[in-house]
Amino acid sequence: HHFFCIDLLQENITLTNLTGSFSISKKDGSFTIAGIDGKPLIKRGHFKVMTSAGEFTSLCGNVKCEILQKAEREILISYKDYNSPYMDFNLHVSCLEDCFSFTLGARRVNSSNREEYVYKLFPFIGDWDGKFSGSLSLLRFAYCGAHTGSNLSTSGLVPLNDESYKDSWWSAAVFRPSYLEGVVFGYKDFFRYTGRILANSMNVVCEVPVDMHDNFIDSSSLFIFPTLNVNKTLQKYSEMVSNTMRYRTSTPEPIGWGTWAWYQDQINEKIVLENAESLKALSNGVGNYEAIEIDHGWEERITLHRPLSSWVPRGQFCGNMPRLIEELHNLKFKVGIWVCPFVANIGDPVIEEHPEFLVKDADGRPFQIGGNGKGFCLDPTHPGAREYIGGIFRRLLEWGIDYFKLDFLRCLLSPDPYDPKDGLHVKRFYYDGSNRVEAYRMGLDLIRNTVGEEVFLLGSGAPFGPSIGFLDGMRIGQDISSDWDDGTTGIRDCARNMIAMSTWNRKYWINDSDYLVPSSNIEVMRYWASLIAVSGGLITLSCDVSELQPWQKRVVSSIIPPLRQTSKLYEWNTEKTPFVLGFQVVSKHDTWYIVGCFNPMDCDINYLLTSQKIGINPYTEWTIWGFWRETFVGLLEKDGLTVSLKQRSSEIFSIRQYHAHPTLISTNMHFSQGAVEILDVIWDDKKNSLCVKFSNQYVKMEGSIFFQVPGKYKMRSVIGGHINRKGSHWMEIKREKRFHREMILNFTIGTNDE
Repeated sequence: HHFFCIDLLQENITLTNLTGSFSISKKDGSFTIAGIDGKPLIKRGHFKVMTSAGEFTSLCGNVKCEILQKAEREILISYKDYNSPYMDFNLHVSCLEDCFSFTLGARRVNSSNREEYVYKLFPFIGDWDGKFSGSLSLLRFAYCGAHTGSNLSTSGLVPLNDESYKDSWWSAAVFRPSYLEGVVFGYKDFFRYTGRILANSMNVVCEVPVDMHDNFIDSSSLFIFPTLNVNKTLQKYSEMVSNTMRYRTSTPEPIGWGTWAWYQDQINEKIVLENAESLKALSNGVGNYEAIEIDHGWEERITLHRPLSSWVPRGQFCGNMPRLIEELHNLKFKVGIWVCPFVANIGDPVIEEHPEFLVKDADGRPFQIGGNGKGFCLDPTHPGAREYIGGIFRRLLEWGIDYFKLDFLRCLLSPDPYDPKDGLHVKRFYYDGSNRVEAYRMGLDLIRNTVGEEVFLLGSGAPFGPSIGFLDGMRIGQDISSDWDDGTTGIRDCARNMIAMSTWNRKYWINDSDYLVPSSNIEVMRYWASLIAVSGGLITLSCDVSELQPWQKRVVSSIIPPLRQTSKLYEWNTEKTPFVLGFQVVSKHDTWYIVGCFNPMDCDINYLLTSQKIGINPYTEWTIWGFWRETFVGLLEKDGLTVSLKQRSSEIFSIRQYHAHPTLISTNMHFSQGAVEILDVIWDDKKNSLCVKFSNQYVKMEGSIFFQVPGKYKMRSVIGGHINRKGSHWMEIKREKRFHREMILNFTIGTNDE
């Protein structure tokens, strides 16, 4: 049960919940957070406020602390600094079921002509203590996606081995990857402000940059979760934010092909149409590709990579854009297009013709975005700019565009929050007095209302937190390359981004990890395709489809159609363990688990896979089958099973309950190994026969079906296939070329020696 405890005999006020306790010292006002076992995790907790007059901290000696309100699960504390009589501060602390919530407020109290304003709130700062005073790692989340080679777009585990701060935006987790016990930090919402968490080996700092327009301002609530399982707590936190920010669920994502990763901006109408025709042949009726995404290169531009804000087609790309879109529609494809809706580059006529449309600086001049000052931002709070932006999208909709890839959205809020000339601490001025986050969300709201609820909006280069609720999909990392590591990006680093942000998928939006690109290395291509499939994110192929090799086509075809599921992260990559994530499949004919294991290291590893890590019954016997290598791995029992992974490789395992009679354990036709290609599996105990029915789109597809066969059963006959391989617990039946809607295996009770 929750309870609120005030210890009047000692010097602490303590809030306690199911995961730990939060104590306030009556002596110096400092906070201490302990875990469920009562051992301290964080000591010397306090808050800090940065104003135009200087810093204020709740630990300084000039502070008077007074508890204004007490309730069953919350307290409100007022702080006054006698050296700075221009501000009052208060801290609202709530005790929820499994976390503590901190909301920091600041109020102007001076009546003089002296201007005082707040530009940063730190609702919580604390030092690691007790069992948390050793080697830790920070799970950091990036500020935005698609910023290649930059810290802005890099998510994943970072060691905290010195006093240099590592930062994370929106939320973070500090823990030891081998044990999963730690602390999760996260902000409740991003309606008005962004927030980040900084950590090093000594302490943690939670920061909220603000613009104080009114006499009173407060931070978004900061949640702090002491936890025994960081992975589960991140899932819980993501669900809380999703409910608060209203995650969009109405628009299913398209399975697409896009131009950018393969062709960059060197595209034309011929390239698009030829690849569209090739996609039809590649789909072959199975998991059809549904969309063509036309990226940068279609639009008129001032110079290379600097498009005009009018968004009209470039002559070298296409003479008649509506006609091209109509041709793609006739081929049964939706059409997506790349747009940067808020950017006006230097040389754009709108800058000279309508300077009032632009975001302003403190002197009322158009604000040049970023330290390099290469462009301006259209102000979505200005009526004229709103009409200009809305008109562009109305025209593109009239052409027949079905979905939009919105890029460089970060420019409206901040191209680079660390930039000394245009960081989040630098004041920008919008027509209606909004702050940066409010203006950004007004811009997204304008686009959403213009295109309607059913149009798919994919964000790229977008600040993550404030985008929730408007965008259907989101680029979560840097641009991909087909190499494992090319020095700035590559499959290895993009994979780390995807795994780190797996808890966000289908809670904030649908994760877009960037394109599925073909590689000349089969293990590298399988690694990337497997991670896209198992994580349940957006699938967009980018290549010359006509040049795909047969083995590359098999990899590409094996992950479509997507299951559109969410996955759980079971294991973080360490020196001895791979990344492990997966999900449960529930179908008409069975329930099983798909588990992806990913070894990003330059050495082979042996990994002990246990039922406890996946969350399945340890007292049940399970079969494990490897999809890519088409191998029976073994039986998973109470003590686990060791699986081997080569360097830079992956495997997708099907884990099914062991049966006393023959049953299906896998196919080589789809990564789910039975969820889409198999309609039903029926065992007849009286006839000792097994009937496998195929779904309609897979009736004419070649492939193999793999069966668990207990030793007492002997194969008598097969209808619809023939035995290709067999082992002590399993058998492969290869489908015959004349194809059947079903396959029937007849057994007798006896030995299985043939």
